[in-house]
Amino acid sequence: MHHADYLGETVYIESQLDSALPRAEAVKKLKKAAEKGAYSCRNCRRLLLVRDGQRGLYFAHNKNETCELQQSRITYDRQTARESKKHSVIREFVHDVLKGQEKLRPDLKVEMGYIAKAGERWAHLPDLVVRYRDREMAISILTNVDRRRDRRLVQTLKKRQQFFKDQGMETLWFIDEGEQSIDPENRVIYLWESELDLSSKTDQDQQWDELLEYLSGVDNAETIFRMFGYRHAGEFPPPLDTRSLYYVHSTDEGIFFSVHRFLPDQRQMPFQAFALNDGYRMGIDTALSFETNLALHHPIREAEDKERFKTLFLEHAEAWTTKMQAKQSRPEQQVETAIVATKSAAAREWKPREALPARMRYNELEDFVWDRFNMTQQQQLRLWHEYVMRRGLKRFERLWELAETVDTFTDFEALLKQEPRH
Repeated sequence: MHHADYLGETVYIESQLDSALPRAEAVKKLKKAAEKGAYSCRNCRRLLLVRDGQRGLYFAHNKNETCELQQSRITYDRQTARESKKHSVIREFVHDVLKGQEKLRPDLKVEMGYIAKAGERWAHLPDLVVRYRDREMAISILTNVDRRRDRRLVQTLKKRQQFFKDQGMETLWFIDEGEQSIDPENRVIYLWESELDLSSKTDQDQQWDELLEYLSGVDNAETIFRMFGYRHAGEFPPPLDTRSLYYVHSTDEGIFFSVHRFLPDQRQMPFQAFALNDGYRMGIDTALSFETNLALHHPIREAEDKERFKTLFLEHAEAWTTKMQAKQSRPEQQVETAIVATKSAAAREWKPREALPARMRYNELEDFVWDRFNMTQQQQLRLWHEYVMRRGLKRFERLWELAETVDTFTDFEALLKQEPRH
């Protein structure tokens, strides 16, 4: 184990090394102090020795001594064996910042997970347990993921996540910055499946949901993606359900967190999401400041991100509206010429059916029928809400086949009313 009781305080073994000495001499000095009874187990109160081996530097009981804390530590070590060396560094930073707030918050209690749950023989252990009044939070740190490891890791993390929830705990995951993959120009964030499963839903995410619904209109998620030119992976737009991920950055200046908010989209490889912000960094003290909850955001930066998103949306919407109006205000002769052209077989053969995707998406259908019928905005909304959402006409290639047989949206709508649910 890496923690012991020293003069009534819980200490981390690396912090007990004399930094003025070469490491070998510092370890020798620490071992001597332990042999003289300086360190004891927080659980069973027995004296501990210092060992230095393949596992690094650690405290250990004497041989043949059994201890629940030691068994808990063994379980935890097995669980975290896959993590990188960064894992323990990040864990100690997070622990120290949260622990330092206990004096300001008498109801706040912060412990290492394997210590907090030593007597309960849990199969899964969080890195940290934060207790506040009648609430418990399991904080875990994830490092060292790649495609091969992700496939094997997903089921393990799902079990661990569900186990914590079954114990009535809130869950929070911090992920090493090396796992980030973001394309800000196209507003795409690529994810490991494990990252997607471990994303959070916070009060700030709820506020983003409210903003998105305000901008798009309730139940019209397509509007958001259309305005930003984002092509969602499925036939239908993903729901407006903002999620967040928290990445940890270790620099020469210290530990920083960044928060990324997104709408989950594709739930198979490659896992991707629509990025709502570029992600902003904040100091560990800001991210982990505690009132009745962990802050996990920077209030000013969060407000700026929402305002920036809103401004961009309105700019795109204005440009889109101008484009629509230009299409609707063509001279009568041009409109008549266009209608005549669509009646001819030659015009229909100009865009052969085999050129259309075998599995058409709604936004592709909308583009086709928009050009064919010169649709108004009201007709566009009616097509989506009345016929796609309410009547369940979701084979869009079939709807395009119907559209090809008529010349006006009115006639197209008459066919839609007769079409059975797909």
